[in-house]
Amino acid sequence: MFWAELIKRVILEDVLDCPCGGRRKVLAMVFDPASIERVLRHLGLPHAARERAPPRGVEVGLPY
Repeated sequence: MFWAELIKRVILEDVLDCPCGGRRKVLAMVFDPASIERVLRHLGLPHAARERAPPRGVEVGLPY
């Protein structure tokens, strides 16, 4: 699975390795926001989007 290989390269951990010694299996990928919200609600997890932080000030370091 391509995304799992990329994550492994970045965080040096195989996200499909299970603590029991087996391998996790991806059953589905959900992209529809309403479906994602239903799944998160069902699992009792936060489902509302966080507010965006205000943009940081731009600091330009000029050499002169």
